[in-house]
Amino acid sequence: VKYNTFADLAAKDSIYNVEAMFRAVSKAEAIHAGNHLKVLKSLGINDFKPDTMSFEVGSTLENLRGAIEGETYEFTAMYPQIISEAKAEGADDAVASFNYAQDAEIGHSKIFAETLSRLSNNSVVSAAYFVCPKCGKKHFRKEKDIMDVWFDSGVSWRAVVEKRSEELGHTPVDMYLEGSDQHRGWFQSSLLTSVATQGKAPYKQVLTHGFVFGEDGRKMSKSLGNFIRPDDIIKKYGADILRLWAASVDYRNDIKIGNNIVGQLVEIFKKTRNTARFLIGNLFDFNPETDYVEYDELKNIDKFALHKLNKLIEEVTVSFENYEFYKYFQSLQNFAAVDLSSFYLDIVKDRLYTAGKKSLSRRACQTVLFENLMALVKILAPVMPHQAEDIWQNVPEVQRGGLISILLSDWPVVNEKWNNPQLEADFTKILKSREVVSRAIEPLRADKKVGSSLEVAVWIKAENDAILKANEKDLADIYIVSQANLAKEKPEDVLNEYVEDGYTVWVTKARGEKCTRCWKYRELNSDGICPDCVEAIK
Repeated sequence: VKYNTFADLAAKDSIYNVEAMFRAVSKAEAIHAGNHLKVLKSLGINDFKPDTMSFEVGSTLENLRGAIEGETYEFTAMYPQIISEAKAEGADDAVASFNYAQDAEIGHSKIFAETLSRLSNNSVVSAAYFVCPKCGKKHFRKEKDIMDVWFDSGVSWRAVVEKRSEELGHTPVDMYLEGSDQHRGWFQSSLLTSVATQGKAPYKQVLTHGFVFGEDGRKMSKSLGNFIRPDDIIKKYGADILRLWAASVDYRNDIKIGNNIVGQLVEIFKKTRNTARFLIGNLFDFNPETDYVEYDELKNIDKFALHKLNKLIEEVTVSFENYEFYKYFQSLQNFAAVDLSSFYLDIVKDRLYTAGKKSLSRRACQTVLFENLMALVKILAPVMPHQAEDIWQNVPEVQRGGLISILLSDWPVVNEKWNNPQLEADFTKILKSREVVSRAIEPLRADKKVGSSLEVAVWIKAENDAILKANEKDLADIYIVSQANLAKEKPEDVLNEYVEDGYTVWVTKARGEKCTRCWKYRELNSDGICPDCVEAIK
């Protein structure tokens, strides 16, 4: 039945030599079957009924492949087993019969293989159930262009997007994302098929990425043992660390990952977490509804901090829009470590801890901390959602604005009122003077002539001191010393003199005594505290 069916299909496709071969095999199989039945009867088996064989019919090439598989199975597995059993029973006639049958099957298989090879080399493909609706032909030539390899994925814009247009909309889709090798693969075949059939690209953008290498620069390989399983990183460090790594590298090139690289990212993760802890801890009694200080009432240093926050929001927004996540990482790292921790938070600790609880100075500082916390946690969310949500759940409820999860928040936006390029230019000079002052004090601390920087007063002579003069009352806080003065001449009892970039700094012992509350050196009252602390206590 099977071979006659194959022969009928070959005749329909006008491949007459294949038809004749299948007819001959069919007759040979009938003779074989008759001989087998005779042998079975001689062995006393009279009730044998052949099973009904089911099979799938395809193109002529598929039929030939199926026939080869069947014949090969028969002469390599089935007949050797039958012959072995016949020999064990001493049935010599059966052995001879089955040996002959096995030889015949080998011959059939060779003939089929030769025919298959000839048809394949001629690139003739017969599709039994397809007739060209225009010309009525049934024969097709196999196309060997690369398009054929990528055709299935190349029409996914049609098979997936357009088929589900109610859910997904219509092409072009926003983006196709794949490895750099797909410029001549999926990207290309998708573009060609879409332009050919609908006159437009199937995508708005194409984004490509490189491949992952080990720390040693070699491509990751199981045989080399230099691979790292993502779930191992997640189990040890958490998913946020793996996501942070992905955001920290320029994925457009080949990228590296290893235990040392991951370890460095853990430190960055801790830095943002600890920064958030500091912000939350110092906002425990802050209610934005009643305690928020308007921009015009803030000190210059507070306004400068908001200007830097504005720049962060602008930079990370542009980084995300351009898919340059490594720039997001760099901006975030620099802001948390430098702009916040090493500068603003370091300077304003005195205001937070020693100013009056409800004083304008402390509330102004808390306002800046609040704005930084709200923006920072939203900026963290896309890359480190677990940390961001952990932070949010520890923010006082009165500050959340009714938002139950940070993952439901909007992206932070730039506040145009906070933009102040002139203030940035001024504070660039102030921060430079701060670096010079620190270098002037450091030798005294190294020689243990002073302990804390609050034990000293600094006298500064600058070639252009207009900006320092405009902010003179805040310089002591910015330098974290007890007194800071602008001077034209060298004072008495100088402990150290330091000159750099147009600044001359003289360091002396601070005037007054150490306040037991704020630790600054001042004129104290009978309780041992300074006038500022007396006012704070009130």
